[in-house]
Amino acid sequence: MTGPCAVDGLGMAGQARWRLDEASLVVAPSGGTPRTLPLAEIAGVGGDEHTLSLAVSGQSLVLSRLGADGPGLVAELWKRWLPLRAAGLRLTGGGPPRTFSGALLGGAAPEPFRALLHDDVLLLAPAGGDVQPVFLALADSVGYEEAEYAIELRMADGRRLRLGRMAAQTAPFVAALRAARTTLADRATATHAAHLPTLLMAARMALTARWLPGRFVALDDLGRHVPGFVAAMASSWLAACPRRAQAEHLLGWADAGRVFLGYGSLDSVPPPAEDQGDRTAGEDDADTLLCLLAGRGDRWALEVLSVGDFATYVFTGGPELPLLASQLLCAPQFSREALYLPVAKLTGPRAALAIAARELPFLVELRRRLAGRFVHGDLEAWKRQVG
Repeated sequence: MTGPCAVDGLGMAGQARWRLDEASLVVAPSGGTPRTLPLAEIAGVGGDEHTLSLAVSGQSLVLSRLGADGPGLVAELWKRWLPLRAAGLRLTGGGPPRTFSGALLGGAAPEPFRALLHDDVLLLAPAGGDVQPVFLALADSVGYEEAEYAIELRMADGRRLRLGRMAAQTAPFVAALRAARTTLADRATATHAAHLPTLLMAARMALTARWLPGRFVALDDLGRHVPGFVAAMASSWLAACPRRAQAEHLLGWADAGRVFLGYGSLDSVPPPAEDQGDRTAGEDDADTLLCLLAGRGDRWALEVLSVGDFATYVFTGGPELPLLASQLLCAPQFSREALYLPVAKLTGPRAALAIAARELPFLVELRRRLAGRFVHGDLEAWKRQVG
């Protein structure tokens, strides 16, 4: 697709031509050098059928006077941009995505959005804004107000996300959202049955209601609401973990009430090359990441218990850390190198990680708070490093 326009921004002004390729938008100002914009690096798409506004590197690029080509360009750009931007941010969920559009409700005025719904995450892109991951494991409830045709997700951080104006897409969206939540619950049920065999079915049902894959939950909370959980965890799942010694230390190291457990899929988490020597014999059959997050003072230690080739990550912060860590666990597509390497070193084979390291809010925040990364070796030396 190609056509004429007027351009303003990124050092360009005046008449130009645009060309939309499979993964990039090329803008060629009259008499100037063409600029190629990878769609994965565009942080927002807004405007209307006659004027297109793009967020690029913290600046605005406006293409106007699109004429008869405008509607086709806008529609095709949205279609290509959303999945490419999500992939650039390393936000690819489970299962094939379904595309929806509507409006965010609850603000001064309804705000149009486009979205991709996977089995575990809703990738939401408000008009003019960046892709926002809404991890379904972090939704406390999903409701539908039939009188207002509004869907409300109550999130773990207290936010209420209200979606509406979806017209004929409303019923399919509600059905798909409920099906995705059921898929998560089914995964939780299967995981609990596989790793906590001494828990009775009633206790496992109570556990699934509180502990979905990707969500860190306080150990005290699980112990209060799920009869037999602490004993079952100690005797089965934790006892089989390569990092049980580290877990035992962190359980005693943490302040009261500041131990959290979470789990997620191991399938899409390849180990960095430098960690290969840290693998524990006999653990190759592990299919689930069981993680422990322990807080002491302003330090938080994140330990993967079920796999031996993960280092220990230490962060600084307060009560917001479990939610930040949950978002990381909900997005297992991340190489750990995106968490700890300086952006300047995300080059060559690692270059695809740079966009997320620079621009994905929860990853940027975790990178800012990272205080140490400790590879396992001598246990006593590791204890001194963790502090």
